[in-house]
Amino acid sequence: MATFFVQTAFYIKQYKAISNWLMGPVKSWLNEHNLDLDQFALRPKGLADMISLVASDKISFSAASQQLLPLMVAHPDAVAAELAEKHQLLQEGDADLITPIVTAVIEAFPQKVAEYQKGRKGLLGFFVGEVMKRSKGKAEPKKTNELIRKRLDNTSS
Repeated sequence: MATFFVQTAFYIKQYKAISNWLMGPVKSWLNEHNLDLDQFALRPKGLADMISLVASDKISFSAASQQLLPLMVAHPDAVAAELAEKHQLLQEGDADLITPIVTAVIEAFPQKVAEYQKGRKGLLGFFVGEVMKRSKGKAEPKKTNELIRKRLDNTSS
């Protein structure tokens, strides 16, 4: 495991992320398949590429660990970004694409908007969840949060 860590760190300097991936999704995958790390088809470069996609918010950790990891193991010579794109796993951070969804969600829940504006700031998570559902998980969470907050703070009660 240490050797795999060092080899992965050669490609990406996000040491904590490498450790988290090795001790989390990679170890879980190996346990589920009753394999040892030396039998793991994905090489350090592939893992580094996946970590980089997550770190750059191009794919969520959840999608990467649950969907992209098995795809990368099945196709160890594939490029992570190309595989993620082919299987429509990439998140969308373009405000022009997310904004109409945010608008629709806010218009669909006027009572929740009023509650938010009266101080129930915890409802922000509700709105983000609704946008994520409608975008089928493609909306990039940070950008979605920013757009919702901006819209809710500018909407009159």
